[in-house]
Amino acid sequence: SDPSRAQPGAGRSKRPERLRKSNFGQPRRADFSRIMVHFSMILAAALLPDAVSAFAFQMPTHSRLDAGVAHRSMFSMRASTLRAAVDDADRTALSNAPVDVEPELSELSEELEAAMNSSSVLVDEVAESAAVSTGETDIASAPAGASELPKSVKARADSVFLQQAEQILADDDDASSDKERRALKEKLLQLAAVTDRGQAAKYKTLREAENLAEDLECLCPTTTPARESAGTWALVFSSTQLFRSSPFFMAGRAVCADGTEARRYDAFCDLHRAALAISEIGQVRQVVSLDPPMLTSEFEVRAGAVPFLSDVLPFLRYSGGLPLTIEGSIVSSASIDTVNDDSYTLYMDTVEIKGSNVPLLRQVLDSGLRLESRNLGGLLEQNLPGYSNPKPLFRTTYVDDTMRICRDQDGKLFVYSKLSNATSTTDYSDVTADLGVGSLLSSLSLLI
Repeated sequence: SDPSRAQPGAGRSKRPERLRKSNFGQPRRADFSRIMVHFSMILAAALLPDAVSAFAFQMPTHSRLDAGVAHRSMFSMRASTLRAAVDDADRTALSNAPVDVEPELSELSEELEAAMNSSSVLVDEVAESAAVSTGETDIASAPAGASELPKSVKARADSVFLQQAEQILADDDDASSDKERRALKEKLLQLAAVTDRGQAAKYKTLREAENLAEDLECLCPTTTPARESAGTWALVFSSTQLFRSSPFFMAGRAVCADGTEARRYDAFCDLHRAALAISEIGQVRQVVSLDPPMLTSEFEVRAGAVPFLSDVLPFLRYSGGLPLTIEGSIVSSASIDTVNDDSYTLYMDTVEIKGSNVPLLRQVLDSGLRLESRNLGGLLEQNLPGYSNPKPLFRTTYVDDTMRICRDQDGKLFVYSKLSNATSTTDYSDVTADLGVGSLLSSLSLLI
């Protein structure tokens, strides 16, 4: 096979997100916010619960401070301590951070303080409610019988504080991950555009695309990407031949053993594409349905319908072909035999040609002519000892609302862009079987 094409191995260990660096070698912006919040939370958790609780909840009853006042005092101390921790984290992070990190840190500091204020308000409300229930509207004069109130107040206030702080941290993490995913996807799509979906990519570019895909795989927003991949997807990048995204060619690879046989299959696919270099590959789509579980590949191709005239009339030194084309879509369908969280086991079903623009042939193809791969495989199983229909594994390593990253059993990369949520295959009934003559005449009319 072509040594210029990357051959990534399956089962590659993913790099931890927090260890990866930006292009400038500095920790990512999101890490500063996480460091700040984690630092302040850990410091507060380590220093305050025992000391402050002992101070606030074990003071003599003759102090006439009720539970709400005492707990409010604790939150005031917690706010001061967190503020100091935040300021310290600001200084530490900003010493190595880009200039534009400061507003983000300041905003998070304000959100944390708002969470603490909200908890303090809850303390006021609960304590006042308890005081009213005992007939004492003045909290400062609450009777000693309210001494059992502090623990319940503390538990509820702490719960609110922790929930809001955790939400702030989660929201920041999600927003940061969204920005990072967006930047990675833009770079990957840019590579796809300048390399004709990877067909013109050299080794260095393929490695760059692999690294971008790996970073996205580490940031996958779901743990069940294969179960969330229903819809119609267009192939925008591949580290191998585009037609190997078809379940038919995946099944062909699954028949081969790893090692020498797999390398021979790679070489066959490269030669197959070279032999058909005169053809032009159009859209390559994949339609995924989970009810019923089916995966369908639609591979659109076109080629010149009339050869170079010099091949027919040797006295002509050079001439181009006539602007007529043969078009059609090779449609391969496979049942999804097993749906896992991150992969499908495919069971090849049929191969047919749809939307052909060749007169007469179109009618034959539309009458139901197709390759029954599964039936053929069953026949081989009955007559060849040891043979079984192949069921290739197709993994989904990343998916979101707009992009999907998949890998075959060898780890070869396929990147898809979502076209729609539709799970029905393309209807080619409106394609005219005229070899493109109608389109040619329309174009000529504009020149006359």
